[in-house]
Amino acid sequence: MMRCTLKSFCVSMIFLLAVSSPAWAQGIAAGSGEVTGNIGFSNLKGVDNGRHVSLGGSGTYNLSELVGVGFEYNYQMMGS
Repeated sequence: MMRCTLKSFCVSMIFLLAVSSPAWAQGIAAGSGEVTGNIGFSNLKGVDNGRHVSLGGSGTYNLSELVGVGFEYNYQMMGS
């Protein structure tokens, strides 16, 4: 059982590395920026068992082709 788990882990890591490698091909210029946003709904099992809106956004400033500084913010409307 342990051997099968180790093989699954190795295959998963190789897959994740292969999927993330195209990010190097974007040609990101130093001094550029990126901004994204999202909206969604959550169905939380809590006091009111309702759906709640989720809003978020992020931004990144690229210092060089390989280094960027970014932030991310997400707001979940819970109600009370």
